[in-house]
Amino acid sequence: MAAADISDEFNALRADVAQEARQRAGLSELFSHRLRRPLVIGIGLAMFQQITGINTVIYFAPTIFQTAGLSSAATAVLATAGVGAVNVIMTLVSIRLIDGLGRRALLFWSLGGMSATLILLSTFLAINSLRMEIFTQFSLTLIDRRADVTAGDCSASTFASIGGR
Repeated sequence: MAAADISDEFNALRADVAQEARQRAGLSELFSHRLRRPLVIGIGLAMFQQITGINTVIYFAPTIFQTAGLSSAATAVLATAGVGAVNVIMTLVSIRLIDGLGRRALLFWSLGGMSATLILLSTFLAINSLRMEIFTQFSLTLIDRRADVTAGDCSASTFASIGGR
């Protein structure tokens, strides 16, 4: 009796597969008006994931951390491991949240959080770069003024600019 049930179900599956093979859609149906919106949304989500994804941040993380001021390459790699650990932890948190909040809400919240942190990172790196540029210009000016004093130019303005009275 069980063998007959299995063969009936197997024959039904075989018929379904044959019917689907006859209903094969062409490439023109993929670009039809009915499927245009889901296609754009799917491609857009894939692009968001690749353009703003964590893979880029993790790949460049040691360089980013060294640019931000970490002293050694070993420290930057250790900080990158911290980023990876946070990535794993937040993936586990999102697995728990996705059923309750839904994919769309989780996507928008994570996109907002990621945008905010990337803006902060860019701001801090720009400030650090500007501060280093100002420091370099100040140092070069100070070295130039001291060279003037060493060369014999002991005017009052040169002497005052390097801290003399």
